[in-house]
Amino acid sequence: MELLTQYHRIKNLSTTTRPQMIAWDITNKCNLSCLHCLNSSGDANVYDFSKELPGDTVLEIAHQIANHLKPEQCCLCGGEPLLNTNIFDIVTILSQSGIIVNMVTNGLLLTNDKIIKLKDAGIYNIQVSIDGLGYQHDLFRNQKGVFDKTVKVVKNIVKNNVLVAVAFCPNKLNYLTFPNYVPYIRSLGCKTIRCMPFLPIGRGKSEGSDLYLSSKEFFEFVQIIRNEQAKYPELFIEWGDPLEHLFLILLTKRKYPTIMGISSRGELTVSPYLPVIAGDLLQNNLRDLWRNGYNRIWQNSQLLNILKEIDNIYDLEKFVGKSYTLKCGVSL
Repeated sequence: MELLTQYHRIKNLSTTTRPQMIAWDITNKCNLSCLHCLNSSGDANVYDFSKELPGDTVLEIAHQIANHLKPEQCCLCGGEPLLNTNIFDIVTILSQSGIIVNMVTNGLLLTNDKIIKLKDAGIYNIQVSIDGLGYQHDLFRNQKGVFDKTVKVVKNIVKNNVLVAVAFCPNKLNYLTFPNYVPYIRSLGCKTIRCMPFLPIGRGKSEGSDLYLSSKEFFEFVQIIRNEQAKYPELFIEWGDPLEHLFLILLTKRKYPTIMGISSRGELTVSPYLPVIAGDLLQNNLRDLWRNGYNRIWQNSQLLNILKEIDNIYDLEKFVGKSYTLKCGVSL
């Protein structure tokens, strides 16, 4: 129903002058090695961290986003965003232009002073993952003692009056304990629980595949979410579909993008979940890439053919180890 509502909201739109949201991986360095990491952040066998964008280029891109594209939202992702030493300046540049700035973090580096500094810089929402209670979360993080530290951080975010969303990835270890999880998260002062599926890419494929839910377990978990939402109407328990923005392209026959991705190396991407690169910010201005083709990227026949191969999240496995480069122009 949520997907159909979104479809009816945008089906008659035919153009846009800006993306609605930019997902920017400002680093792929990470202080954890989580089982479900979709891009294997922190793995030196996957990333040459010396090729991440230098600080002056990062700030220049932030200014380009703020001055030229002005999306409704920008999500600072990773990796662990707090490992980028420019994080506070990035938030300031974006928020001062009226962009809603959110951040996804594991929380371990988020001291009380840093929370206050992010708040002063204009952060809107901080998303922290708590993937189960106690050992469930620690096992998922490949590190003991992380659960207690993360809970302390969430409490500090709430104490400082910053919006916080707690993310939960259902898996065979934790999905049946969700009825205990919800009241616990509520007791921390959180208003939003964002449930996201376990994706079969990155470490999610190489290390976590034994924890995937079956179709029956997925259905059971969705029923559990509905029951918990009925018990706690003051909470917003969200089931996030990572493929929604892709399916909406086909449903609406929309020719323009609403989501734009930027990698830690400055690659312009079409989705965080597909290895499709549409431009290089080390060689081109972000505004020029948008005007010269990215704003019509969903007319690209190669990209549309890729979309037609995806029916569910497990189809993302087809693209593991592959890479596609599109010119920021269109082939009809």
